[in-house]
Amino acid sequence: ELGLHRALTVFSLPRKRMELYKRIWYSVYVTDRWCCAVMSRPLAISDSDCDIDLPSLGGETDDNEDYSIFVNFIKLSSILGEVLRRIYSPKAKSINLVESTIISTVQTLQQMLTEWFDQLPDNCKITSEDLIRLRQSPENTKKLTEGGPLMLCYYAITMLLHRNFILTENEESPISIQSDSVRRCKEAAARVIDIACIIPRMDIVNFGWNFAGI
Repeated sequence: ELGLHRALTVFSLPRKRMELYKRIWYSVYVTDRWCCAVMSRPLAISDSDCDIDLPSLGGETDDNEDYSIFVNFIKLSSILGEVLRRIYSPKAKSINLVESTIISTVQTLQQMLTEWFDQLPDNCKITSEDLIRLRQSPENTKKLTEGGPLMLCYYAITMLLHRNFILTENEESPISIQSDSVRRCKEAAARVIDIACIIPRMDIVNFGWNFAGI
């Protein structure tokens, strides 16, 4: 009823207030995506109904807080919504898709994840090289405390995307993507363990939507 999902350009609001409304809306948006993923519920928010811009990276706040982690988490949560809609929704499951269509869908979603990861600023992601350095000298850096939980979410979505196609007894799993899905799930699971072992526990709890109580 508040209309926070709509573009705010028609309102005569101070820039700072507009940014606050955006952050409030997108907090609801990402919670919807992750709650639905965890509890296997249908999405409550449709992207096609929303035309509000993303929050600015600077946030237009007095303390000049950096919102790059939050904005990239929003983008990642949008991809999660696409995975849920295209792979896990009742409609998607009820359609008897041919192998080529399934492969195309998985590849498209994987490409979205890859492009999201590639565009991340350095302080928001943890690479294999970063892991080696952080294992040797774990520090409470921004890369670890903020980028670490973001990476856990990224790899969780990767596994969510591919897990349906890794079992040979699943007759609906195209053989041509099975090996790739198995490889990606193994790599994602290993990376989750590696990162989770060096992140301070409270940083996981404090990161946006968290799974501490689940």
